[in-house]
Amino acid sequence: MMSFEAIIRLWQTQDVQLNTGSSHELIAEVEQRCQFTFPLAFKEFYRRVNGFRSNDWTPEMFSLWSLEKIQAEYEASDEQKLLPFCDWLIHSHHLGFVKDKPGIYKMYGSVEEKPICESFEQVLEWIALGSQEIY
Repeated sequence: MMSFEAIIRLWQTQDVQLNTGSSHELIAEVEQRCQFTFPLAFKEFYRRVNGFRSNDWTPEMFSLWSLEKIQAEYEASDEQKLLPFCDWLIHSHHLGFVKDKPGIYKMYGSVEEKPICESFEQVLEWIALGSQEIY
């Protein structure tokens, strides 16, 4: 599995615009507002990088959201059990958490979510590498 530092370096070489890391306080605020406790790995990564700046995306067209966008999208959604943190091709589909289930899911709007992997670390590597598992 790629380290967070290796993923960040890869994105920097691809000129992906990264936000600076978030504070513990912002993470806690978003958790409270979204009524969800993020996994430890998610928090560790977001302390380093708070998503992509200005909806930037990878060469494979995945955009990792800032905590502020995660919260805004959650609050605007009618589906309160889903908590996306990434989209592909400007909302064609999302990757994220389902509140009452472990793991990471692919989401297609109101269509039932599909489990894709067990951990944030795994999906982050797949996003970085453009893995076929997430298309």
